[in-house]
Amino acid sequence: MKNRTLMVMLAGIFLLILHPSVILAHSSLVSTVPNEKSTSEVTEITMNFNETLDTSAKIAVTNAAGEEQALKDTKIKGKVVTAVLEKPLSNGSYKVDWRIISADRHPGKGSFAFVVEVPATATTAAPTASATNPPASPSESSPVESPVSSASPSAADPSSEAPTADTASDAYGGMVFSTWALIGAAVILVAAVTIAFRKRK
Repeated sequence: MKNRTLMVMLAGIFLLILHPSVILAHSSLVSTVPNEKSTSEVTEITMNFNETLDTSAKIAVTNAAGEEQALKDTKIKGKVVTAVLEKPLSNGSYKVDWRIISADRHPGKGSFAFVVEVPATATTAAPTASATNPPASPSESSPVESPVSSASPSAADPSSEAPTADTASDAYGGMVFSTWALIGAAVILVAAVTIAFRKRK
């Protein structure tokens, strides 16, 4: 009976050492849409994670002035979170802060940024104006000059470099806590093994 207990404890120690990912597992962001820069209309933001998520998430989208953009809905399906905006984002830089809980109840949080640069569609309206001039008298020989209007539309949106996506998570806090838990469990198990061997002697 004692030998069986020792074998179980030793097996537990080896499993913790060989597979630390079991206790250090955490959710992390894999990819986003948009990523760093979008030249098309943005009506929703999609985030892909490395593991299945719980059914709750908190997403906040703010512009460069710190104004939060209204969300119409937040959808979670498997590893994907989709934040649907009330209206399309205008050109500018934005930051997304997220908080999630994985299916195994591990919390996670982080943020990333992107820039929206949708090209302006130039619409030119052709002038439709007709002028009737009275016939000139033979004694008047003043030439009629037609005004030439030259319009050179310049729509140059200031382009700013897309800020590097910054994905931060609570991984470090979870890893530190889990590492201490691993060390504590190993110490307890080694102590139990030592006591058992002493009793046998």
